[in-house]
Amino acid sequence: MHLTLISPTGIQFQETIDYFVVESKSIGDFAVYENHVPVIASLDYATIKMVTKSQILYIVVINGNLEMQQNQATLIAQEASVGASKEEALKQLEEVREHRINENKKRQIDFLKAENELKKTIKSARPGNL
Repeated sequence: MHLTLISPTGIQFQETIDYFVVESKSIGDFAVYENHVPVIASLDYATIKMVTKSQILYIVVINGNLEMQQNQATLIAQEASVGASKEEALKQLEEVREHRINENKKRQIDFLKAENELKKTIKSARPGNL
């Protein structure tokens, strides 16, 4: 079967796997093997263990939707990270989230500075001074 992980930044993972196991407190745990019946699942927070003949990888997902049909699994996630272990995937996800939070703070500060500058410019502009 084929699994594709898509996030807002694009395709993060695309690989042929033997099976995968979803671990989620909100919907429970379940395994998906080749020729599985169609599945649609909404994932608040989940860990997905992907198994091939040569390796095991993990995906940590926040706010995702999983669809499986005709041996094609598509996982669309707001935030997700792939790693060789659950811990590695979680660590990478936390680093990405921290970076995004810092970038958002920087943008907010830049926006406030630009807004204040615009207010000063508007205040100093008087009819006839143009």
